[in-house]
Amino acid sequence: MFIDIKYEEIENDPKYLLIDVRSEEEFAEATIPGAINVPLFNNEERAQVGTIYKQKGPKYAKELGMEIVSPKIPSLVKQVREFLKEGQVPLFFCWRGGMRSKAMATFYGLIYEGTFRLEGGYRAYRQYILKRIPLMTIQIPTFVLHGMTGVGKTQLLHRLKEKGFAILDLEGLAGHRGSVFGAIGTHPVNQKTFDSRLYEVLKEIQRADAVILEAESKRIGKIVIPDHIMAAKEKGYHILVSASIETRVNRILQEYQSDKHKELLIAGIERIERRLPTEVRPFIRQGLENNDFYTVVKILLEHYYDPRYQYATNQYEGPFFKVNSDHLENAVEQISQFIHEKIQQLQTI
Repeated sequence: MFIDIKYEEIENDPKYLLIDVRSEEEFAEATIPGAINVPLFNNEERAQVGTIYKQKGPKYAKELGMEIVSPKIPSLVKQVREFLKEGQVPLFFCWRGGMRSKAMATFYGLIYEGTFRLEGGYRAYRQYILKRIPLMTIQIPTFVLHGMTGVGKTQLLHRLKEKGFAILDLEGLAGHRGSVFGAIGTHPVNQKTFDSRLYEVLKEIQRADAVILEAESKRIGKIVIPDHIMAAKEKGYHILVSASIETRVNRILQEYQSDKHKELLIAGIERIERRLPTEVRPFIRQGLENNDFYTVVKILLEHYYDPRYQYATNQYEGPFFKVNSDHLENAVEQISQFIHEKIQQLQTI
């Protein structure tokens, strides 16, 4: 009917299409990268079955589950077939390799050969990557971008990626920029999804000559960065990026789009206002009243973010390669040349 198989046995094998049969809500919370959602029960149906399970017990819950699923079996199988590419076979999973994935694999296996179920489900996958991630230390040269808010570190990171460098965009993986405004205009993820994304990137990095990342703190929003990533950052080659205050303010205004996110920006400012010097607070309020976000951002940089970032930067020992990013392309070329030179020096040692 179907064969149980462990994730480590099929990892990176394009033959298997991962089919997450959990509800849409569970799928949205966290899943295995690349998985397709074909829910056996939708959110409402899952809630109904769960209620009956608590009130009457497992037998009645199974009866209700069968009643709900039976009419949907042809449609469920058809959905799976539509997702499969030529030569692929489905690998079904639920939370822990229980009744839901067993049911779907059984339905599908009654008609088609080559049906598999993920042993232990999503839970086993997560246990597997949590064991693997600490072992995936970064042994290649690491280059770390430092710089005040608005100098364009993330833009530089991705332009360097376009030039063929491997990058580790921790903020991108977290869907968060790391500050009190970090979730504005982004899509923050939970730790489970971050870990899955990080695991996939770490696999790619193992094949690179070097990797570039930003000088992040231990936490990005609610996400916690693994210790060995932090250690690689500390031991890396440090690049200090600078830009004029005008350039920085304009980049921040463009990135955060104050016309779209005014209320969220005001809420964020109110959260940190008490940490600002008393004498600048009236100018912040006046700027907000006049929609003068240029002045507001400039004050926040000079009196809040820059002093804190300078303190953090001072904690690093050793030399910095310094580059100005008022013109991003010039900065990309200088950083590229610096990295290539360092790699060549290491290869001759």
